[in-house]
Amino acid sequence: MIPALFRRFRSPQPDVRNPVDDGLYRNVWRHAAGARLALAGSMLLLVASQVVKLCVPWCAAKAVDALQAGGPGMFLHALLWVLGVLGAYVGSWLLHGPGRVLERTVGMRVRKSLAETLYGRLAAAPLSWHENHHSSEMQQRAGQATGALYDFAQNQFVYLHSVVNFIGPLVVMRSPDMYTLPLALRSLQSPVDTEWGALMAGSAIATLPLIVLFVLCSRQLISGLTVGAVK
Repeated sequence: MIPALFRRFRSPQPDVRNPVDDGLYRNVWRHAAGARLALAGSMLLLVASQVVKLCVPWCAAKAVDALQAGGPGMFLHALLWVLGVLGAYVGSWLLHGPGRVLERTVGMRVRKSLAETLYGRLAAAPLSWHENHHSSEMQQRAGQATGALYDFAQNQFVYLHSVVNFIGPLVVMRSPDMYTLPLALRSLQSPVDTEWGALMAGSAIATLPLIVLFVLCSRQLISGLTVGAVK
């Protein structure tokens, strides 16, 4: 949607380059001018939040180990590790909250800058071009383009969450017996051979809880999506 919109607004001058050809991240960086420090800060805070959150399963495992080890100080030792779990959650959210605020601020800046660029190109277009392109259609396309780049800029925490949750266990866990399900599925693939049977079976097992959850809550989900759709 964004590349098509820019191409339709492209100036006839041969030395004008289509900025969308640079990709989404370069355009986010370009249109975040004036808020680039906030962009870098939000990325650092969100990554740090997920790194701290990786301590939760480790502290929980240590609490279980303390209970299994027994001894007179068993419960106190386990309680300390449980407090570590709670502390990791609190620390993660203390980093995640400001990171999301900065991220949404950057998204608004990107949306404003892109909208000014698009409407500037519309204003600079000749009258003959406007005669062949309805103004309401162009406004809709501009709104869709700015909304798409805004959503991409202010939802980076989703991608960072997935990356850290995949790379973190991969770096920490040395034994394949301790791999999480995504890592175990990834280990079944290689440039030489792929165990398709085990890979498909593992993928089915991974999606089974989501299917069960949808079946149990489908009525609530559908009603929530359709609320306000019909007046």
